[in-house]
Amino acid sequence: MKNSHLPPSEKNKIDPEDIRAAYQSSVQLIVYEGGLSWHTTSVFIHFATLLIAGAVFPAFLGSVNQRLIAVVGLIFSVAGFAASIMWWSMVARNRRYYEFWFYSARELEKMMHSEIQTFQRGFEFSRGNEVSVANIIMKFKFIERIRMKSNLNLFYGLFTLIFVLLGIINVYRIIIEF
Repeated sequence: MKNSHLPPSEKNKIDPEDIRAAYQSSVQLIVYEGGLSWHTTSVFIHFATLLIAGAVFPAFLGSVNQRLIAVVGLIFSVAGFAASIMWWSMVARNRRYYEFWFYSARELEKMMHSEIQTFQRGFEFSRGNEVSVANIIMKFKFIERIRMKSNLNLFYGLFTLIFVLLGIINVYRIIIEF
């Protein structure tokens, strides 16, 4: 244990260098998690686009059998639904880590010199409050205040709904072909 040789009153004091290192690590992890959610979403868009195309236009099979085309369309719809839920879950989890590192950095920042307020001001700024940075007053406009978490939930929810609707359409196509 690092502080085992110190008297009890000194053991609970945290070395400012440890705080700085933890703060720096938190900031790096925030950047990593933010980039990861965008990368994950980008991959999903490509994959989902292919699945939508397969669910809507399964004629790539080269078959004129409408039953087979409808069944393949349904399979693509179900795969798209499952993929939407899986990716939504991954990104939601990723955003939770992002929040964890953000709040951790904010907590560590409070242990540092009082002039260091990057995350404290960022938090106030994200809540729609005015902040002053380098003597410049900044405030989000309404559309800018919509949280990334809300946007991602809307985005993945919309894709999930698209695949549910495509599934219903393909089930209908199967029923009318039998």
